[in-house]
Amino acid sequence: MKETIKKVGLVLLFISICLPNAIAQNTSTSSTNKLSSWLKNRIEVGGDVAFNIGNRTGIVGVSPTFGLRLTSKLQTSLSVICEYSWDNKYSTSEFSYGFGLSARYTIMANMYIHGQYTYNPYIIFNDMNGSRIRGVSSALWIGGGYTKQINSHVTVYSGIIYDILAGPNADDNPKVTGGVSYKL
Repeated sequence: MKETIKKVGLVLLFISICLPNAIAQNTSTSSTNKLSSWLKNRIEVGGDVAFNIGNRTGIVGVSPTFGLRLTSKLQTSLSVICEYSWDNKYSTSEFSYGFGLSARYTIMANMYIHGQYTYNPYIIFNDMNGSRIRGVSSALWIGGGYTKQINSHVTVYSGIIYDILAGPNADDNPKVTGGVSYKL
């Protein structure tokens, strides 16, 4: 539990450092209109898919997202995560659901770096004996990718992320991700 609190704290620290700077840079209107002016064209909705399919294991996930573009280069989002994974060697499958907090920063034209904390309760189904195991997992994903703005409202992105807490032997490391966001 302490580890989870530390991880959430790191994500919140990152956002709290970036948010005041972003607001200060982007609010130049009157004090009564500052917030609504700042929010205009900064809210985004969308979602992404993630997968990793190997010889023995695989994972497929979908995540609807709600995002806020803090600056022209920094976007934060909250996502609902649903994932299904399997392991053929042990005849098990897993369903997980949870949430993720993420930040994506554009480092140069169409290239971004990505960080995401996820919290996922899960159920593991053992196909051999019919048992079920419940638990909770968390992950700290880092990575990067490519983004392309299609028009003034639609942006698509794709990338690769790696769970730095799980290490190189984790069955879902790395994951290929991709998605779309729509600026309201």
